[in-house]
Amino acid sequence: MEPTPQHNKYIGKIYWITPPIQSKFAEMDCSMQCADVPRAIMIGNEFHLGWKRSSEGGIKLNTTDRLTYEGQFNYESEGRVTGIATAQIYFNNSGCILMGIWKEEGVNYSWIAELKTIDKFDDEKI
Repeated sequence: MEPTPQHNKYIGKIYWITPPIQSKFAEMDCSMQCADVPRAIMIGNEFHLGWKRSSEGGIKLNTTDRLTYEGQFNYESEGRVTGIATAQIYFNNSGCILMGIWKEEGVNYSWIAELKTIDKFDDEKI
């Protein structure tokens, strides 16, 4: 008999850090965007995160070693945007932090998700 997958529920914030951009027309320093993560769940070797930004979006990550995750994200912003995300996960007493690379439209962003463990989501009945 296989063990039942562990379900860990989280809420928190996700941050995207834009690398400095230099061109013959302009120079731009690093910038950061942030969004709430109202729902994240780890089930077995999968980690699903949903966030609220300009519109709904989400990330589905998979792992084989429970440290390194890789997967895809998507969201709506004047059309469907998709890309690849990789991360390492670090646990602490209150939850976990995912830190990695976010590849979107030819740009590699750094991303961080700070997630707090919860017993149930606000919209859960039980």
